[in-house]
Amino acid sequence: MGMILPEQILNNLTDGITVQDTNFKIIYQNKIMADTFGKQVGEYCYQVYEKRNKICEGCGIQRAFLTGEKNMTIRVAKGINKESSYWENSCFPLFDDRGNIMAGVEVCRDVTDRVTLEEEVKERNIKLSQVNNELIQKSEQLQKSLYERNLIEEKLRYEIETRLDTEKELRYCQLDCVKFFSANFLRKGRFLGTCPMGFFLQLTSIFTQTKASSV
Repeated sequence: MGMILPEQILNNLTDGITVQDTNFKIIYQNKIMADTFGKQVGEYCYQVYEKRNKICEGCGIQRAFLTGEKNMTIRVAKGINKESSYWENSCFPLFDDRGNIMAGVEVCRDVTDRVTLEEEVKERNIKLSQVNNELIQKSEQLQKSLYERNLIEEKLRYEIETRLDTEKELRYCQLDCVKFFSANFLRKGRFLGTCPMGFFLQLTSIFTQTKASSV
């Protein structure tokens, strides 16, 4: 069985691997990184991967150099196709025999599809939240309109009942007027036609006011 070369393993990984020295110059790229960003050994990593003129803010390799520990970060990079892509980078330092940091390694996974999906879900959630708020507002407006309508209906119902009661009282007053007139004129042998109309109207008005004040 022949010897398995580390280069073969590294170049067949689905994740990218890039190694930078302590000056942030690229000293190694596997095939994924070379295919995506070009063969850039000897160049500054921040110029190659994120097209910057200085060390990137939140740089995982810089953090590994400062702490001596591994960390993970999400970066936005631009490849040779000029398109932006999202990378989840696992960063850790390499030490020499004396325990001094001599380089930093980034294991880079393209998570563009995942991040894009997450952004789409976030946007949809925002839109759903907006629609939900609009529905709540419309529901509140509808409830307010129904409440106002019920108030108007109640007011109209009360006015109608009051008017009906008033008309009923007026009819009773008219009947009482007729009875009173009959008792005071017809029983005395007078005919209705002989009663002056003005006197009859005045009598009806007085009796109606008397009846209304007694209610």
